[in-house]
Amino acid sequence: LTAQPVAVCVTGFVARPGRYAGGMSDSVLYYLDRAGGIIPDRGSYRNIAVLRNNREVARVDLYSFILNGRIEGGRLRDGDVIVVGTKGDSVMAGGRIPQQATYEGSGKRMTGLELMRYACPQPSVSHVSVTGTRDALPFNVYLTLGDFAKFSLAANDKVEFLADRPGQSIMVSVSGAVTGTTHFPVARDTTLRSLLAYVHADGNLSDLGGIYVKRKSVMEQQRKAIADALRRLEKSVLTATSANQEGAAIRVQEAQLVQNFAARVAEVEPEGVVVVTRKGETSDILLEDGDEIVIPQRSDVVQINGEVMSPKAVVHVPGQGVRRYVEDAGGFTDRADWRNILVVHPNGEIVRAEKSAVQPGDVLLAMPAYDTKGFSIFKDIVQVLYQVAIATRVVVAPW
Repeated sequence: LTAQPVAVCVTGFVARPGRYAGGMSDSVLYYLDRAGGIIPDRGSYRNIAVLRNNREVARVDLYSFILNGRIEGGRLRDGDVIVVGTKGDSVMAGGRIPQQATYEGSGKRMTGLELMRYACPQPSVSHVSVTGTRDALPFNVYLTLGDFAKFSLAANDKVEFLADRPGQSIMVSVSGAVTGTTHFPVARDTTLRSLLAYVHADGNLSDLGGIYVKRKSVMEQQRKAIADALRRLEKSVLTATSANQEGAAIRVQEAQLVQNFAARVAEVEPEGVVVVTRKGETSDILLEDGDEIVIPQRSDVVQINGEVMSPKAVVHVPGQGVRRYVEDAGGFTDRADWRNILVVHPNGEIVRAEKSAVQPGDVLLAMPAYDTKGFSIFKDIVQVLYQVAIATRVVVAPW
């Protein structure tokens, strides 16, 4: 009943070829592990031979173990040799699969159906893109999932699984002063007004004249615009030349200022607001997947933020001007541009203060000024600040 020791040699494309001790019950996997595993770029997972007295007694395909849990090779004996062969023709797969990977063929041409068994594409996949080489020329083909199952793949093909068939429905949500359902699966051609007919809003608390939509595609466009503006700003600073040592020192300070400013801007998220309500009328726009319809709660206060001494919310006073609200917040800071104050209405619309009276629920944003005698980049920074304020309704201090 004592364990009989077995010594097996492992060679070929493994990390540490050599002679390893084990037991008679240990499988090929045990010895491959002792040898540091198969070298992924060069070794084969499907062409592993077991030699005994210089004769092949078994051939191991680890894909069988991966898919079915079966390990081949039989019981090893003392003096056996495990040889990991050269990696065979492989296909790279990506797209809508659990993990992007390279899959090795079994020696004959792999079919699309065989690759799908290995890659397990998501249920949403409808088409497959295949890129490779045929007869020393570039090759590209775009197939439905059914046609791809019968397609014969070649070595080094790149396969991408795609969901190229639009669904029949989209999911939109409603937030804010609502009392009923907040998520709605609707048809792709659903419009805003038709959906609002099924939304139960609190009539006493909701501001139906301030409805707006948060849209993912608009959010991405705003994020890209801000990133492009920051990239141009950093480029202008980092590539600026200096005529003397004093100018070089200023350039260093400007670069540090821009980097700190960019780090703070990166922390804010654009809201992707689409203004759909003006003067009480709601536009009947087509909805997109992921849209969030916001029905704001009725408010009697005005928020004052940005370059003021004490940002706060104060009760709305009919007919009161912007300057008085700023005074309620302690007045402007010494960095404020008192001529440029933005007013954010409850419906998401943003206008200059001189073009609109202050309404209940408004947010006043006191923007910073720039000194033309100081760093020349302040003007560019303030331009980015306006983009950020419009996209996020937040004033990011450049200092």
